Order: sequence, then structure tokens, then C-alpha cells
Amino acid sequence: HDSCSGSAACQYAGRYGGSIGEIVDSCNGTSACAEAGATGFIKDIMNSCQGDFACTNAGKNQGDIGTIRNSCSEYRACDSAGWTGEIGEIVDSCNGPLSCSSAISFGGNIGTIH
Repeated sequence: HDSCSGSAACQYAGRYGGSIGEIVDSCNGTSACAEAGATGFIKDIMNSCQGDFACTNAGKNQGDIGTIRNSCSEYRACDSAGWTGEIGEIVDSCNGPLSCSSAISFGGNIGTIH
């Protein structure tokens, strides 16, 4: 099981004062988790973010996402989700191309997406 495989897969993830707890079996693909959690927060990414740009910018810029589990696994599935907004968790969902792209971007709140 691998994580952060692919060109720039986890580049700047959790950087600039942001954080991501654990990344397990996740973030595989070109820029899959690039800048995810940068200046923001993601609790954990588990078996998720599989695909090119799948979770790029998720939880960035003061965004806050709980655990992403078994989710966001297609092209740009959760790209920019939770950007400056809050998502409780993403569980067993958002597994189609562009499926939750930009969810709660630029503020707002969602409890759990499942």
C-alpha cells in the first residue's frame, strides 16, 4: 500500500502552518493531494484521494476537514473541497470525476458527506 505516489502528489500538503494527521493508502496520482491542508487542517486521509488532482487544495486556506475515508477517488473528485470552509467528514463518497469539487469553497459548513 502506497501513499503520495505520482508527480507532485503531496507537494506542499499540510504546509505553511497547516496540518494533516495521517495519510494512509491515499494521495496517489498527479498532484493528488498537492497543497491539501496548506494553511488549513485535515484530520486524516485514509484510502482516499486516488486520481489526478483528486484532493488538490482540499482544506486549504483556513479550511477544516475531518477525516477523508474511502472517498474522493477520481479525477478532481474533491479538488478545492473545504477551501476556507468546514466539512465534518467525507466518508464513502465523492468517488466520481469532479464529484465534490469545490464543495464549500469560499466559506460555509457541511456536516458529513456520506
